[in-house]
Amino acid sequence: MSDGKAIRSTDAIKTIESMMNIVTAHTDIGISLGQVIVDGKSNVIPKARKLIELIDIKGTIIISDAMHCQRETAETIINIKGDDVLQLKSNQWNFYQDVYLMFESKYMSESSYEDEYEIFTTIEKSHGRIETRTCYSLNNLEYFEG
Repeated sequence: MSDGKAIRSTDAIKTIESMMNIVTAHTDIGISLGQVIVDGKSNVIPKARKLIELIDIKGTIIISDAMHCQRETAETIINIKGDDVLQLKSNQWNFYQDVYLMFESKYMSESSYEDEYEIFTTIEKSHGRIETRTCYSLNNLEYFEG
């Protein structure tokens, strides 16, 4: 799912007061599954949840950026039988600290981690720099329940 995008030149159309913003759900190869317009006074996050509800995502994995790392968004996806991969950044400080401390104390100190989590790393040149992304997939989420 993409974050809100402004549609170029829509502010030049006389019947539109400002640039039109949309949220798009698309496949990993770029096929658009749906779009919703984000009102000028609205927030992208609730519109993205509405879009998720409109699309049949049962059994699929929804990947979104850190803006959508929200409890309500995760609940929306889970309630309609989807799975999610939500990015977490330090701008959600309390949650970020909880996850960081869990990894630091429970997982990162263990030499044998295969039963606890899996590590996936990609390295690519993008935007003029080399980007390394590491994903830890936890096998047990009891730490976050409650």
